[in-house]
Amino acid sequence: RSQHHDIVGAATPYWIVAWPGGQGLARYLLDTPQLVSEKRVIDLGCGNGLVAVAAAIAGARSVVAMDTDPNALVCASETARRNNVSIEIERGDLRNYEPGPVDLVCAGDLWYERATGRLATGCLGRLKQARSTVLFCDAGRSFRPRSDVVCLETYRLPVSREFESSATLSVRICTL
Repeated sequence: RSQHHDIVGAATPYWIVAWPGGQGLARYLLDTPQLVSEKRVIDLGCGNGLVAVAAAIAGARSVVAMDTDPNALVCASETARRNNVSIEIERGDLRNYEPGPVDLVCAGDLWYERATGRLATGCLGRLKQARSTVLFCDAGRSFRPRSDVVCLETYRLPVSREFESSATLSVRICTL
């Protein structure tokens, strides 16, 4: 996917869209609040902040929304404000991201291109080795993790035909 899409004649940043991976992971956090209740949560590649906000609504003790794009962080902050929850925002890079103590690491839809997919998978692996629980959404992207993956739940989501090849998409909530 390219960095911008032409929506109603205006270039729109790719992270503004609620991609299926973020939708699925947010739904899972809301459906299973015991996973986030009183936990320290990080949303890697937070984009518009959908997953971070879902974690806060589900009862996380603290939530950090991390992204490389400062404009995405502004959007995530606004998403939290409009949903009456508090999150922290943090600019970071998947190559060397080392957060403070964290209980749960979430990643929505980061496997849309080879380079980003490799960085995301590597980052999740490092954070898992640091004893964090890792959750990610497999939206069927080509560059998703494929080894040591355990599927926890599957959702069939309505999606925009403008961005996806069908009107619905199956996504899997996974852990490493």
